[in-house]
Amino acid sequence: ADQLLVGFALEPAETMLESARAKLARKEIDLIVANPLETMDGSTVRAVLVGNTERGIDVNEATDGRITKSDFAGWLLDRITPLVRMRAGSERTHGKA
Repeated sequence: ADQLLVGFALEPAETMLESARAKLARKEIDLIVANPLETMDGSTVRAVLVGNTERGIDVNEATDGRITKSDFAGWLLDRITPLVRMRAGSERTHGKA
């Protein structure tokens, strides 16, 4: 119950956010990282992190343009680490951990 479920959606740029939000709801996960298809084989990434508000995660944040994939890893961890801690703390507070 204290896990944060994160998925990835590699989608055509023109429908990326719409497709990512649909996948987020369909998979019933907490967050989804949406990337345009053209980043698949590239050395940089432009991504949007979208939260599932129905699961209590209100996030909608994009990278500042294209960044290297190794910089992206740090960017993503910086955003999900507080959410993991919040989720774990919330479960302990309610006597579930």
